[in-house]
Amino acid sequence: MKKVFLTGNREPEWRWDLSDFLTQREVTVFDPADAFPDLSSIFKYLKVLESCDLLIAYFAGIERHPLASVLEVSYASKLAKDVVVVDDIPSQKSWLHFTPYSMSFSDLSGLKAYLAKMLATPPKRPRLIG
Repeated sequence: MKKVFLTGNREPEWRWDLSDFLTQREVTVFDPADAFPDLSSIFKYLKVLESCDLLIAYFAGIERHPLASVLEVSYASKLAKDVVVVDDIPSQKSWLHFTPYSMSFSDLSGLKAYLAKMLATPPKRPRLIG
């Protein structure tokens, strides 16, 4: 994993915390809240999303999911990108937990533990059979 796309809650605390965590591990983080603060065009950062390996959607603490974030999660899922959702709503009540290619966590510390383990493990090489 080399490039991560952040979406969801617009509050800067979680974005800074997670960005620092990932950049210390030499992962490039794209945050549309910093790159396009005026939300000028979702199509600009959907193009960037195509080049990312992972989308992290942080919805903890908000009741309604922003439309741009919903579109980003759906698009990443259609592209078969890994989607990680952080949400404090029980999994039975949230549509996000049924998104293909996704994992869900109830808080940021669980996500960080997963990412630390995932980044420390070397990627598996495909084996050719025949």
